[in-house]
This record gives sequence, C-alpha cells and structure tokens, in this order.
Amino acid sequence: MSARFAKSYIDHLFAERDLLGLYNLIEVLSREHSLPDEFWLFSRLLEWIPRSGVWQYYETLSDEDAERISKGLERFGYHQIAAIYLSGKDRWEDSVRMSNLDTWIDAHCSEIEAAAFGIIAGQRDALNF
Repeated sequence: MSARFAKSYIDHLFAERDLLGLYNLIEVLSREHSLPDEFWLFSRLLEWIPRSGVWQYYETLSDEDAERISKGLERFGYHQIAAIYLSGKDRWEDSVRMSNLDTWIDAHCSEIEAAAFGIIAGQRDALNF
C-alpha cells in the first residue's frame, strides 16, 4: 500500500516551514515515488547542517553527490553556500578546517535552512499523490 498524506497536512508543513516534518515526508514519499530533484537537494542540505563534527558527513559523501549538491545550490543562486559546502569535501581530515566549517554552519544555520526551504517552496503540489 502506497503512503498517502492529506493535502491539508502538506499545506500545514509548508505554511509552518516545518523542515523536519517536510524532510520526513519527503523521505517516505521518495521511497515510492520519483520526486523532483529539488526535494533530494533539500534533504541533503538538512542532513548537512544539524551536526557537530561535520567531518563525519564528508567522510562518507561521494564525489558525485558533493558535485550534484554544489551545482544544485549554484543553480538556485546560493553561491556562497555552494562554495562553503564544497570546501569541506576534500578537507574533511583537517580538524582545524572542519572546526571552522562547523562554526560557519552554526552561524549560518538559519540562512541554510531558508535556502533549503526556498528550493522546495514552489514544489508543494509535487507531493500530492
């Protein structure tokens, strides 16, 4: 049986900018449906930001995903976030640089969250199945 969510629930998540709720909804729906790339990018950004010790994130990140995320951010005009994001890929073993990146992410968390939401804001109808 396919997962279904009420339009009113989806509307509520968007209206409240409930990023965790949207992340969970997207993860469930993406198991059964092909969603626009914006939702994949949104989820990857949320996986990047709420962590201490960002090196753990980069340790398992493939080169292909890093490039796809960076290019996706560029496509939506988030150039600074894209550059900072990509800067961690090849330097994850440098504890000083990763500490600086952790500090930057903490200081810009609301900006990153706003970018993540901005990426999917116009795609609400793509979640109605």
